[in-house]
Amino acid sequence: MLVDSSSVEAVSTYTFTNVTADGTIVASFSSIPCPAPMDGSGTLADPCVITNWTQLQAMNQELSYNYILGNDLDSSTFDFSNYQSGSGFNPIGDYTNPFAGTLDGNDFTITGLFINRPTGSVGLFGTVKNVIISNVELADADVSCGESCGILIGSFDGGDLGNLVSNSSTSGDILVLSTADKGTGGLIGAVKDYVQIQNSSSSVNINKVSGIDTMGIGGLIGGSLEGNPGIVIINNSFATGEIVGTTLVGGLIGVTNPDSDIQNSYFSGTVKTTT
Repeated sequence: MLVDSSSVEAVSTYTFTNVTADGTIVASFSSIPCPAPMDGSGTLADPCVITNWTQLQAMNQELSYNYILGNDLDSSTFDFSNYQSGSGFNPIGDYTNPFAGTLDGNDFTITGLFINRPTGSVGLFGTVKNVIISNVELADADVSCGESCGILIGSFDGGDLGNLVSNSSTSGDILVLSTADKGTGGLIGAVKDYVQIQNSSSSVNINKVSGIDTMGIGGLIGGSLEGNPGIVIINNSFATGEIVGTTLVGGLIGVTNPDSDIQNSYFSGTVKTTT
């Protein structure tokens, strides 16, 4: 039996059972639902709809799906307290299994994201690759981390010209807990290869534990020190806040590739280097 793979949705599963003695295959076809569960099917035309914190966390179950916020998430959302202690929210995607879907914030706000994780890539998204993230507002976030760290995205791990963050913003505080050299930023931590940022901002205070060394800290993007820093294309974006680090500390970007292009963007705040 030949199947045209171009006609098969990535979000469906086809299970073949009950093979009879003469070789006949009885097939059962079932669509994989969105995790948690959520409304939708995970396609661009019918994305999974996130309406609470448990559903937001469940994005880790399907890292290539398309998602959209259906309402604000904050302290009044019924399951908010489940993610406000211990290590807090578990970032979506990691170095081994990056998020490779889309998220449309739909102009809703996620307020009070709490993460306390001294290792790994940390943010609402831990590690992403080939993604489109748009219209996402993260307010009053409290993130403590090491390695690659940003309130929206910890690290971009490669990708092509499809990587895009647009019309998105972050606010809150970041505390770097351990020696970090992979990039920390208010919006995005580390960038490898390429990312476009359009009409986005960060109003985040970044500090570090006394006595530790940090490299690559910026108000909007930290950067990447693994090989050549990634190329960033930034348009109509800005960062504010107090940015504190040891080495390669910048207002908008900590460290970046010389081929990066920044237009109509700025930083307003203070930058401090300290031991």
